[in-house]
Amino acid sequence: MKLELQKPYKLKEILEIIYELNEDEIKFIDNLWLFNSDEENDDDLSPESIVYFDKPINISYEKEDVEHEDFFSEFVKENNLWNCYYGEQFIDVLSHYKNNTNGLNIDLLIKGLNYYNNIDDFYEY
Repeated sequence: MKLELQKPYKLKEILEIIYELNEDEIKFIDNLWLFNSDEENDDDLSPESIVYFDKPINISYEKEDVEHEDFFSEFVKENNLWNCYYGEQFIDVLSHYKNNTNGLNIDLLIKGLNYYNNIDDFYEY
């Protein structure tokens, strides 16, 4: 299954798809950002969280007053989505999980994602 940009997925669906990819196949996520629609609960992703992949907008850093939101597409802005992960971070957490566990446990992997989001460090599995 190919992941589509700006399409809603349950987080558990994304993790099940991505977990099976090898390092070369997963690199497409590197330049994408993961967005969530639940701004109220941004520190607590769950298996049922609705998430989207999208590409950041290329803008010049030479511009004064560049805001984080300046990198968001119109789709992200119109749907009031928030950036919960950069692609590289997402891959790093997934790789750490794969290297320290045996098999996919969605709840444990999401615990690691939430831990990284809150602490900016890897969860010790």
